[in-house]
Amino acid sequence: MGNVGDRSPQELMESATPHPCFSCYMIRRDVWDKGFRFDESYFPAYAEDSKAHVTLHRMGIRVISVNLPFYHEACGTLKNCSPAEKTRIERGAQLNREKFKKEFGCYPGSREYAALFKV
Repeated sequence: MGNVGDRSPQELMESATPHPCFSCYMIRRDVWDKGFRFDESYFPAYAEDSKAHVTLHRMGIRVISVNLPFYHEACGTLKNCSPAEKTRIERGAQLNREKFKKEFGCYPGSREYAALFKV
């Protein structure tokens, strides 16, 4: 494996933090082969990445974020869609947050959410 920019794979792993950013991700083939899938019922937006994080953790799979440069235009979809579509996405997002809370007992990003990953 070659270097990414001026950092080696080992240096990237040393930059790892325990909570991933699912706006840009890689899933190893062996993780997929173990049966991991995103929950498509979290449509149209949000909370499926938080559920994936919990699911992977419970499967014993370490999920991390490494310090790689990538371009992500924050909330680009919401900034560029029609007002009606924005309303639909925001309503769906809130329904998905509630769905996540019903399943896991907390909202994504909360202190209680972080406690789900304590060993």
